[in-house]
Amino acid sequence: MGDRADRSTTDGGGSTGAEPLGQPAAPEGRTHTGTGGPIVVAGFDPGTTTGVVVVQQAGDGWVLLERRDICAESFGGMLACLWDWMTFTETPIWDVMAMENLQAHVVHNAERNEAQGIIRLFAELHLSLTDLREYTPATVRSRMLGSGRASDKDIRALTRHLLRMPERTKRGEALSKHQSDALLVALCALVDATGITIKQCKNKEECCA
Repeated sequence: MGDRADRSTTDGGGSTGAEPLGQPAAPEGRTHTGTGGPIVVAGFDPGTTTGVVVVQQAGDGWVLLERRDICAESFGGMLACLWDWMTFTETPIWDVMAMENLQAHVVHNAERNEAQGIIRLFAELHLSLTDLREYTPATVRSRMLGSGRASDKDIRALTRHLLRMPERTKRGEALSKHQSDALLVALCALVDATGITIKQCKNKEECCA
């Protein structure tokens, strides 16, 4: 993945620049898989509701570690809720943070911009441990679905397939729209970091939890 003392921001094609900064310690209580260990990726779909998915390399495949929606309407707002989750989640330290970059969209969304800023700041403060990669929605859809204009319905169908979920699921079992987008962003970054071929996840039981 290169030197983690450099922050890389990519759109699936390569680095657009690097900023050597400091190297603070890992968040208290978080573990790290270590150099040479399985790659862990946190994917984010920033917005009024920010979808978050954490995946980990498992041999030639991958497993889902966590998924959730973080809402701006929650107590403390997006800043407090997203920052607290990134700091105190029990998932291992992420080797890569991957974010869907929506700045190309002309519609202004203050919560989305705030969420993107929080994610970028967190990555900068912990860049000795993690790289941040940014992908446009069209790039994610093109790479994962073969078309940059793939529909939300296509995305839901693909995520159900990847997570071995039945077409009909109980309330709360299926991924939300935000989590689905975050999953595909995370998998794009996992492919870039490891070179694995994306297929169905290896943790069938946990995926439907």
